[in-house]
Amino acid sequence: MAALQVPDLANGSLYFATEARNSWTTEIQSVVYSGDTSLEDPVYLGHECRREETPDGAPTLETSKSLLKVDSPGEFNPMIKDGKFFEIPSIDIVVPEEIFAPIGPKKIGSSYFTFPVGKDDWLAEADCPLVKAEVIPFNDLFTALNNKAVYLRKLFIRFRWTSEGNTFALFAPCRYLNFRNNHYQDSNSPPYLQPITGSVLLPFKNSYLMGYLVARCSEEGCVKSEFVTPKYVSAAPQMLPRNADETLKALCQKVDELMPAYSRIYNAVMPLDGSLDFFGLP
Repeated sequence: MAALQVPDLANGSLYFATEARNSWTTEIQSVVYSGDTSLEDPVYLGHECRREETPDGAPTLETSKSLLKVDSPGEFNPMIKDGKFFEIPSIDIVVPEEIFAPIGPKKIGSSYFTFPVGKDDWLAEADCPLVKAEVIPFNDLFTALNNKAVYLRKLFIRFRWTSEGNTFALFAPCRYLNFRNNHYQDSNSPPYLQPITGSVLLPFKNSYLMGYLVARCSEEGCVKSEFVTPKYVSAAPQMLPRNADETLKALCQKVDELMPAYSRIYNAVMPLDGSLDFFGLP
């Protein structure tokens, strides 16, 4: 087995708002590095968060407020880069368009994409040292899966790719893994492993997108890999039935003009040309 230098995702933690009254910590969802083997400039993605009311420094912890900020129902994922943290918002629908300003989506083509937003005094730290790990050969993992002998919480992936002349290495837990079932007698497909994991980060246009990585692997290597991220599109056309007549289409267009709203859909797929390795951590 080949040895790797990897971030200790199994035991690492992220710490946010390290100089504020209320701090918090999450597990690490993924780390992306610049460079293939040098592992430079790490960017960490934390667990999704709901907005909460926290103690305000008063001498009692009693409160009449809900602990959850029900007037701010959206989720966000915190991200750490260069000692500062950012938020990547996840809101299902936004209306009107002007509400985009504080949460960061930018228009690309006819759709909007969510990018990290932050402030200079949002400080954070990552506790995630590099450790040694062993690559798990394809055949060993494939056989173990068919024998139901894989503990998924100890399985991780490394994905390496090049984009616009820059090389990147992504490390993440292998949360979900498809494989050919050897006990299904009618399958003629070659052995395969197809992990999908998220949330992960993809460097994009001097910033980062959050989404899922999916890759199809054979014994020879990575056959195909893609990243999918959500985008915001005009909501009204999404509600039209497939057999809508011209009257209904015209009404939908009018609603779109008078009451613009944007809904989040997970269908912005970006092909990636890379290689994937599986490894284990104790």
